[in-house]
Amino acid sequence: MPVSSDHPRTMSTSPSSEVQPELLLSPDGHVLAGTTQALVKQLIAPDECDPSFVEVFMATFKSFMTANELVDALISQYEKSVASDADEQNTMQSTIRAGVIEAIKLILSDIEQDDRAALFRMEEFISQPDVVKDARASELLRLVALAQSRLSSSKKQDSKPAAGAVTKTENLSLRDIDPLELAQQLTLMDAALFKRIRRIDCLKRMHGPGSTERISDSVTPIIALANKVAEWVGRCVLFEDDPAARAATVTFFISIADHCRTLQNLSSMVNIISGLNAPPVRRLQDTWQAVSETQRAQMLACEAAVDVAHQFTAYRTALARIEPPCVPFIGVTLTLLAQITTSHSTSPTIPSHMIDFAQLRAAYPLLQDLSRWQYTSYDIAPSPGIAAFLERALNGSDDIEPDVFELLERSFQLEARRPGDEKLVELTRTLSTTSTETR
Repeated sequence: MPVSSDHPRTMSTSPSSEVQPELLLSPDGHVLAGTTQALVKQLIAPDECDPSFVEVFMATFKSFMTANELVDALISQYEKSVASDADEQNTMQSTIRAGVIEAIKLILSDIEQDDRAALFRMEEFISQPDVVKDARASELLRLVALAQSRLSSSKKQDSKPAAGAVTKTENLSLRDIDPLELAQQLTLMDAALFKRIRRIDCLKRMHGPGSTERISDSVTPIIALANKVAEWVGRCVLFEDDPAARAATVTFFISIADHCRTLQNLSSMVNIISGLNAPPVRRLQDTWQAVSETQRAQMLACEAAVDVAHQFTAYRTALARIEPPCVPFIGVTLTLLAQITTSHSTSPTIPSHMIDFAQLRAAYPLLQDLSRWQYTSYDIAPSPGIAAFLERALNGSDDIEPDVFELLERSFQLEARRPGDEKLVELTRTLSTTSTETR
């Protein structure tokens, strides 16, 4: 949400006009930016003019402070209100304390493993005499215990060893397996990784590739899987010596992608189509001429579902209409978040001492949408044999970066160079350099 062209209002809690303002408001009262302290105060005493503030704050605060820091700030506000004994302020101080308790409840409702320090701080807080006497805080003890139990249970589940891989499919070749079954098992793999994505990690990536050092977070595994699937598709096509076998492999992968589309696994669908559209594969004219019109139409339907050329308009419209389960393509979310950052860079500058809350507000609907797809699981039975086949196929070169020039040279061996291929080599070199710099 860009800063309004109308003059924004500023607020300061200091009586001195020389002190920098702490809160920047739009003409209609929405928070545009603020210091951390001012945003916390707004959290515990929200303004009726900005009813969505609390919701947006709770979904995004970890982009500028930890849960432990927020709990410390809330406790500080509570203790200050207790220390204030001015009679005329009793109602206001009571409202502040109630706001602190409600904010802590909200933190507890979305507690994560990284927030254990905040839990311990809450335990200390609710044992203080002033808090024990506060009837509104009586429920906190129970909620803290529930949160601790939930985190312990979650940690045990995460630490369970994976089931032993079934090796009965070791002699299977790719096209021995039903495309639908492969699509189903890819869907289970993608869905499991998508469920682990944390909103905060998406927010931290808002500034796009290259804004930080090499990233390793909850988004990394699903991106790694995407790259592996695309490379696997390319290799399977390119390392078939027989032209008819190459065309059959392309047809096979189109069928898998189409099944993924039907399963609403847009992530695997995009990954497979990306592999087929990679320059080393796409330039194989003789191979593509042997692919039927029906299969080409299926591929076009998959490409149209994402609608890259029109800012993902068709993709976002379709996503708004369908019901879970679904695995969205995380690349769209990350791209749209990066676009929010770009659009805000052209807006009036937010003071450096403030958090750009308007930017977080603009990102919030995307984070909400992401969460929507994480709650519903697929009713698909795991197939250990096919899962083992996929693990071997995708993880055969775990620690090796894909050599795009190797694949391009293989493509030239299969079908001789044509006019325009030098541009393809140059484009591949540029993309490879960019990928290395931002990886």
